[in-house]
Amino acid sequence: MVYRQNGPDEIRNGESYFEELRQRQVDQILQSFDPSYDKDQLRTQLWRAVALVPQQEPLGVETLGASTECKGTGVCTKLIVLEYKYPDCWILFRVIVSNQSGQNAITDLTPSLVAVGFKAVVGLHFDEIENHPFTMKEGV
Repeated sequence: MVYRQNGPDEIRNGESYFEELRQRQVDQILQSFDPSYDKDQLRTQLWRAVALVPQQEPLGVETLGASTECKGTGVCTKLIVLEYKYPDCWILFRVIVSNQSGQNAITDLTPSLVAVGFKAVVGLHFDEIENHPFTMKEGV
């Protein structure tokens, strides 16, 4: 396996997925998911995710992590973790994109409402964010 840091383009793609959630563009996001996923079930899950994301502009965004893992089979998985600051909360946003289906497609997209920004938490490691328990692909 080969690991590398993602560049600004991948991070911008992650930010654009969050923006689509913020603007309630569920059908647009669905087009970016792996085509093998059940679209009806995903639509339901995406509306739950949308409910977590405030429609207002965030006060700021931080990149907490961005990496790519490539296996010998040519399959690469990109992980982007962003933290969005709002006046009364933070949103931890994780998106995973893979080329497993032959094209780049979202395999996981997870916003999580948190009371304290992770940058402020002492001792937080990228591995802890990467292994966050809730995922959109649960039940897919």
